[in-house]
Amino acid sequence: MMALLADLTPDERMGRATGTNNVLGDVGGGLGPLVSLPLVESVGFTTLYAACAMLPLLAGGALLVGVHRETGMYLPGTTSIDVRAHDQETSASSDWQRWAVTHLWTVQPSRVDQWLDRLLSDK
Repeated sequence: MMALLADLTPDERMGRATGTNNVLGDVGGGLGPLVSLPLVESVGFTTLYAACAMLPLLAGGALLVGVHRETGMYLPGTTSIDVRAHDQETSASSDWQRWAVTHLWTVQPSRVDQWLDRLLSDK
């Protein structure tokens, strides 16, 4: 979350954004048990677990919509990495490291963006 915050926040507002994120995280950590314990007693664990399972899905959807609205793409700032330059910088010493650099770091964000556009479009 901090990486996304750093990508989307101008440098002059980064301190305030980081502070807000930290304070709200602490408030949630403190109020969570105060709210959830009486709620468990009234509705039960099963209902509360089902609601908690939906929250990350809703948050992920809101995150995708917000990032796309702000940047026009779902993976802002991603580019493919020049494997040869990275290999020389890190001097990967084993074959599996070379394989990982070659195969795992060659991201094609345009395909992911196209797939997410189709998935989330109103058509």
